[in-house]
This record gives sequence, structure tokens and C-alpha cells, in this order.
Amino acid sequence: MEEGNKKEAHTSDDDSMHERIENISKIIEELDHEFSQFLGAEMSQLQAISAFAQSVAKKLEKHYAHIFPKKCNNCGTIYETREQYLRDTQRLAKTTTIFDVIGLQEYRNCACGSTLIVWTQDRRDNTEYGVARRRLFDECLQKMKKISNESDAVLREKLREIFSSLAA
Repeated sequence: MEEGNKKEAHTSDDDSMHERIENISKIIEELDHEFSQFLGAEMSQLQAISAFAQSVAKKLEKHYAHIFPKKCNNCGTIYETREQYLRDTQRLAKTTTIFDVIGLQEYRNCACGSTLIVWTQDRRDNTEYGVARRRLFDECLQKMKKISNESDAVLREKLREIFSSLAA
């Protein structure tokens, strides 16, 4: 009889072990599913960021097209493209880009040590689309002013957020 009890105990231990293994397998499947969903969401966000970065790069390429080639007046090095300029020059230790009302100023050091400046007067998109977008922005701003007590600056910032989210 003792031998029968040992077999039953052994069988019971085996059943318990199988249940534990099944439970662990279910947990792993659930984690795999959750991780897959998480990974899918992360990949979607990365794709959106990548698309946004590409659109910004295209806009910058158009924006800087008229500035290059750029010549260093100290050593005569000519930077044919923005890509070459960025690759072959060095960032300054402090702020290297200044955005202001009149445009954009970007400072970098040539290989010879001379500080170069790329300056553009207007950062606006002057295509038909850009002009239409600014017109729409202004119309929305005027309508918001009629129904809100917020300051002009606050309303502009809110509209910029809305327009930026639509562009992304």
C-alpha cells in the first residue's frame, strides 16, 4: 500500500508540475502579446517621428538651397552643400543656432578655426500651400479672438500646437 501512495503522490506532484508549467506558459504568452502590442506602438511612433524628421529635412533643404555653396573667407574652403558644411565644420561650444524675428543664424567653425555664419532672412514657406496655411491660421486666430478672453500670444500658441499636430 505504501507503494501505491508513493505512486499517487508522484502522480500528484507531476500534475502539479504540469499545472505550474501551463500557468507559466500562459503568463509568457500574455507577456509576449503585451510586449508585441507595446513594440508595435513604439514602432508606429518611431515611424511617425522618422516621417516628421524627413519632412523637416526636406523643408530645410529647400530653405538652405540658395545659401550654398558657402566659402570660408579665411582659408578659402568651399562648402558645396549643407550636408558637406555640417560634416566638415564643427559646432561651437555654446548655442550655435539663433532663431529670431528676422530669420535664422547658425554658427559653426571651419577646419581652419574661423567661425562661419549661415544666415537666412526668412524661414517662411512661401509656396502656395504655405501662404494658404498662414491665411487659414490668421482666420482661425480672428475667430478664436471673438470667442475667447485669452491673450493673443496664448491663442497663437494654441493654434500652433493644433497646426503642428495636423502637419505631423
